Amino acid sequence: MRIVYTFLTLIALLVTGYLVTNNFEFNNTDFSNYLINVVLITLLSCLVLVGVVYIIIKRKKSTYRGIMTIKQYYRYKSVR
Repeated sequence: MRIVYTFLTLIALLVTGYLVTNNFEFNNTDFSNYLINVVLITLLSCLVLVGVVYIIIKRKKSTYRGIMTIKQYYRYKSVR
């Protein structure tokens, strides 16, 4: 049920945002353009956010972090 309420709230916010920006006048063509712009901006924002999170996760989970090569290990042992 929570997801249904979330979608209903989202639709209500979209319609309210459109009506507020157009002085509470409804026009099908303008509303269609508004929805296309909002969906495009939301989609691009989500893609950028997912890309940034993916890059951060990839940097943190580097498989070679903390692993020494044989040459580095012997150099490390000889210094001690």
